[in-house]
Amino acid sequence: MASTGMIDQHSNHTSANPFTIGFALLSHSEPQQLLRLVKTLGCLFDNPPIVCHHDFGQCALNEKLFPDNVQFARPHVSTKWGHISVSQAALKAIQLLQETRNPDWYILLSGSDYPVAPPRKILSDLRDGGYDVYLDYREIQYKIIPPDQCATYGYYRPEWSEMAWRRYCTSVRYLPDAADRLLQRLNPDRPPRIFAGDTWFMANRKAAAMLRGPFIEQLIRYYRKRFIPEEAFFQTALCNAPGLRICREHKRYADWTAGGSHPKLLTTEDLPDILNSGAHFARKFVPDSPVLGIIDRELRA
Repeated sequence: MASTGMIDQHSNHTSANPFTIGFALLSHSEPQQLLRLVKTLGCLFDNPPIVCHHDFGQCALNEKLFPDNVQFARPHVSTKWGHISVSQAALKAIQLLQETRNPDWYILLSGSDYPVAPPRKILSDLRDGGYDVYLDYREIQYKIIPPDQCATYGYYRPEWSEMAWRRYCTSVRYLPDAADRLLQRLNPDRPPRIFAGDTWFMANRKAAAMLRGPFIEQLIRYYRKRFIPEEAFFQTALCNAPGLRICREHKRYADWTAGGSHPKLLTTEDLPDILNSGAHFARKFVPDSPVLGIIDRELRA
């Protein structure tokens, strides 16, 4: 383990965990980066259950190299950027985790994510936070942009809200009544509200159980022909579920200040902001980035 730069298994782990934690991972490339991530999660959280949905059609991967606590979702979903298949792949990983281990908490990660907070901190926040879900979200409404949710970059910029309206709430015409008719098809008695935000989230067992059933299948059909539905699918599913306590701070660090459709690749220059952010996980990192070794040492301290 030491030769790979991984964190020592007993450096930050507490054996008296009050609940179980599991990970659902999405990947389509860079198997070595994925392997490093699962080994690090194994060391930090004492070999938690991990289910990975890897798109084997895009990139080959040798499953025998991965630890015994890692399962791969088979058959895989053929994923495509900006397509509902990404959300379906995430659902498949979460549901396999439910069927095999059903942990108290589910954490959705990509292969380019990495933990940036000590495991005791992560477990404490989940145990004592009082929430069922940690999810970045905002309601998508016709030309209504809450002023306290505006910024100049990422999901908080006003133009993103307008773009999200066109993506998720309209058909051919960009009009409120068109969206109302579309949403009426999902539930004639109580049309759901549309929410969107960053894809990655954490949910407890109660919330994860709500990611099954007829409404979820209806949402898949609703978002099938929409662009980048992964930024709205889980938000709409969970924010319409009754009785969930949802924290908008989803404990993820990403830097969107450069603009564009992807966050910047994080380097050692970003480390102070990452460690001071209060986030549990950060993205995106390139494989074998020097900053990952520094993060390992910080978490060991």
